[in-house]
Amino acid sequence: MSWVNLLLDTFLNKVFKYKEFIIYIFFGILTTLINAIFYLICVKMLDLRAGVATAISFIFAVIFAYFTNKIFVFKSESHGFLENFKDCMRFFSGRIFTGVLNVVVMEFTVEILGMSESFIFVLCQICVVILNYVLSKYAFKMKPGKSNMSK
Repeated sequence: MSWVNLLLDTFLNKVFKYKEFIIYIFFGILTTLINAIFYLICVKMLDLRAGVATAISFIFAVIFAYFTNKIFVFKSESHGFLENFKDCMRFFSGRIFTGVLNVVVMEFTVEILGMSESFIFVLCQICVVILNYVLSKYAFKMKPGKSNMSK
């Protein structure tokens, strides 16, 4: 086996090992773009404050994230209304937590401390994506009597 094949095999093994996280990051980037687009519309076109704009853009981003996480990332196998409802509530609860945290940080750092809006926005989004991965995995993978968080 050549060094190229060995390198390729090693790379592919890593990709498949972290496939779920890589797909999550892909959709996380799309979610962040949706968040940013709606944020800019609210701030630049509608002249809304940073906190209000963040809250509005958050709503659109979370709806997109719920469906992409459920279908493509975690491939939720929830059946029936009650099980799907519980998944939805766990997901939205986690997103509300990170969304409120995001709004508070944006409002405090941009409006009160006068820090760079762009820098703080990007920094917040990175932190939110990481925290949301953990919370989303919990929302879609945790089922009563099962310990499948490591999958």
